[in-house]
Parts: sequence; structure tokens; C-alpha cells
Amino acid sequence: MTAPRSAPAPRGTLGGGARKYLEVARTAFSSRLAYLGGSLSRPLFFAMILFVFVQLWQKVFTPDRPVVAGFTMVDTLWYLMLTEAILLSAPRLDGRVDEEVKSGGLAIVLGRPCHYLLYHLAFCLGEAVPLLAMSLVAGAVVVSLLIGPPPIVWSSLPIVASSVGLAFVLHFYISMCVALLAFWVEDATPFFWIYSKMLFILGGLMIPLDFFPAWLQTLAGALPFRHILCGPARLTVRYSAGDALALVGWQCGWIALIGLAAHG
Repeated sequence: MTAPRSAPAPRGTLGGGARKYLEVARTAFSSRLAYLGGSLSRPLFFAMILFVFVQLWQKVFTPDRPVVAGFTMVDTLWYLMLTEAILLSAPRLDGRVDEEVKSGGLAIVLGRPCHYLLYHLAFCLGEAVPLLAMSLVAGAVVVSLLIGPPPIVWSSLPIVASSVGLAFVLHFYISMCVALLAFWVEDATPFFWIYSKMLFILGGLMIPLDFFPAWLQTLAGALPFRHILCGPARLTVRYSAGDALALVGWQCGWIALIGLAAHG
């Protein structure tokens, strides 16, 4: 998979190059923040999903069975809140590269003095931050009212936040590899559909992977999807230093591998 080549960037310091992408992220952040009202349907939809799953899990967790695969109902609902929040705010590329190819807007993007993939990465991460904050606030309010406070080790929040950021980067590079298929097939939508379904199931979106049969857990463990959703959410509700180091290590490894494929 080879990314399109951007115009050569002006020579300068490494810090100057980093500031360029930080400015792209800041612009995307400000733009999304300015139009955040248009995204208010997200927390409403999010709250509805959480309410439905509270009713569902209350049938699974009973006084005779308060723990399933090491998870209590509180753990499971907070896990679900976190996976949904990550997915709803994660960088979205479906249709973006397709449209650039079809409309000719790609020539404008390539003419900028920055790397094509890094430009999109900075822009997507800038957009994701306010969406994630909004989703977390809405989800935390709903789950706290329905179930109770989160089972969080508060001192773990820095490493958990880092794992969420790495999850966004990993999701971006997988999505970009899929999006770049638009240069050959023009419409990459079917491939995004396949990826989204694999992320839902093997990423542990609605059900922790601990609930799955052993063979399916083994399969999911060999793929990158679990490190986007299940990994950060599970780390939040069932924190351990060993799991944190393993998760970040796997995320960095997959980012290096898939990022190399995307950059060509």
C-alpha cells in the first residue's frame, strides 16, 4: 500500500515540522468545536444505546451470578460506555479519500508542504478530541445514574489516556490503508463495511472479549482490532501495570507495522 506523494516540505527544524502538524490538529479541533452543536445527536444516540444495554445486562447478571468471566455488571457497563465512546469519536476516513479522488481535491492536498498521511492524521486527531470529551461526559452521566460510579484506578488515567490516543492512531492507519484502495476501486465503502464489522466483533465493541470462547479469543488476540476498543476499555475497568505495558507495546507494534504499509 503506497500513499500518494506530497509536495516537498520546506527545510527546517524537526520542531518546526511538528508545529506544522500541531497547527493542523488545532485548526481541526477549533472547527469541530465551533460546530459541536451539529453533533449533539451523538450523545442522545449514545445514551439510548447505554440504556438498552443496561436492561440487557441486568438479565445476564443476577444475584446468583454476579460475576461473568471476571466482570461484574458495573465493569461491563462501564466497559461498554468506553468502547462506544472511542468508536463514536474515532477518526473517520470512509468517503474522505474517495471524495478527494473523485473531485480532484487530492491535487490541492498534495500541493501543501506537508505529508499527505500525516496531514490527515493530525486533522483526524484534532477532530476526535472534542467528540471524545463529549461522548465521555454524556456516557459517564448516564452510566453513573443507572449503575453507579466507575471502577477506575484514578492513578492509571495517564496510561489509559495514552492507550486511547494510540488506539486512535492505530484505527487511523488501518482506515487509511482501506481508504487508499479508492485509487484502484474508486469506492472503498464496501471495504470499510467489512472493517467496521470486524472491529465490532473482534474488537469487542459490545461484549468484552473475555466472554468469548477460547478459540475466538485466540483469533482476536492475533489481530489488531482488540487493541483499538477492548484493550483501552478493559484496562480502564480492570487495571494492572502488566496489562498496561502489554497493551501499549502491542499498539506501538501494530502502528509501526500498519503505518509502514500505509506510508509505502
